[in-house]
Amino acid sequence: MIVDFVIKNYRSFKNEQVLSSYVGKVSSPNAHVLKEHPEYLSFLPNESVTSLGLLRTIAIYGANAAGKSNTISAMVALGQLLRTSTSLEEGESIAQYDPYLLDNASKKTPTQFEVEFFCNVKLDHLPQKTVNPVRFLYRIEFNSKKILSESLSFFSGNNRAILLFDRTEEDTWETIRFSNYYKGGQRKIPFFPNQSYLSKAGSTAAAPNFIREVYRYLTRQIICITGSSLWGERRLSEDQKEQLETVGELLHLIDTGVETVSVTSIRPSVLEKYKQAIPTEVFINQLTQRLYFNHLASDGSVVKMDPKHVSEGTLRFFNFTFYLLEVLKRGLVVFFDELESQFHPEIVRLIVRLFNDPRVNTNHAQLFFTTHSVDLMKPEIFRRDQVWFAEKQDGATKLYSISDFEGAKVRSNSPYAEWYLEGRFGALPQVNYLTIADFLVDQLSQGSNNAA
Repeated sequence: MIVDFVIKNYRSFKNEQVLSSYVGKVSSPNAHVLKEHPEYLSFLPNESVTSLGLLRTIAIYGANAAGKSNTISAMVALGQLLRTSTSLEEGESIAQYDPYLLDNASKKTPTQFEVEFFCNVKLDHLPQKTVNPVRFLYRIEFNSKKILSESLSFFSGNNRAILLFDRTEEDTWETIRFSNYYKGGQRKIPFFPNQSYLSKAGSTAAAPNFIREVYRYLTRQIICITGSSLWGERRLSEDQKEQLETVGELLHLIDTGVETVSVTSIRPSVLEKYKQAIPTEVFINQLTQRLYFNHLASDGSVVKMDPKHVSEGTLRFFNFTFYLLEVLKRGLVVFFDELESQFHPEIVRLIVRLFNDPRVNTNHAQLFFTTHSVDLMKPEIFRRDQVWFAEKQDGATKLYSISDFEGAKVRSNSPYAEWYLEGRFGALPQVNYLTIADFLVDQLSQGSNNAA
């Protein structure tokens, strides 16, 4: 699970902003904050007096162009940086450097990302009181040409941060610093100034197991869904084929009209006949298997429908269901941009409820998503600290939650949606209808005169 995600000087983020799922410590004097919908929280490490209460879901609201999607993009950029850094050639630019452009100084200063998270690792070389999952803190600072600083720490059983490795702008792979807890494998792994040490070590078999587990967590266990990620027909892996019965039943239960989903493979002799004449991507994705959505006809017979005869919404939910099952099963993290643009409001509510429900979400999966759906902004669906806002202030994005407002003004049973639309929380587009209407009248009248 992610505790905090810190963004600085990336796209619309100028100053440091923190998106946090942290609610409080079980042993904290402020433990009363854990009593508001405690079923919406996960407590890690499990069965520990030092456990942290963490949110399973966070919704981010705000006007268009306020920076909501850039929160998701920042996590995408961090993942891409770590996945691709190891293959960069010396002197090659870091593509993920995308600073705030409305300030001359910011254009020349580095981007910073920081993630605090829980990850299961082998505890062989960590202090005795450290328990799984272990809480880590990863920081990286970079510009277009090189990594300026990078570090990884972990928190021991007494919640004290202990450094594992640290590098500065002046460091080379020969001078990078390691603590005594960095054991179990090769430490010094050659890297260029534009490469992340975590990326190199995480991709090296000789590196300690824990560093490879941390790398896998940040690059494979955080799933970012943006834009057209769920559109169109997808090719199923063998594991996904085994899940088809479950997926089909879910589609049936949400009233899509689909009874079951089936897939058939095309005979090798047929494939060979057309292989040379069809582009490889099309051949692999569309011809090696055929997907059917099975409906019941009025006479009780089964009608197999090709995906082109199925609604786009059904196809998107079909694609998302594979993510959903994997995420809930393995306790992964999802960052989803504009969730309601993909699904009906009732489906969005269903997804949020599944993540919040401790009976379903037994492995501490998390969902961070941007949305405009005010219908979700209700005390029975979200705690106050689960509703976040992105707002432009002096041109830069600021992140804050309802819980940042004084408790006496916003109670756990306050009508969040009504108050948001009244402007009490900010993060609303500033639209003056008369000004816009007068402008259009003027423009349209000019067009009519020119046409005449």
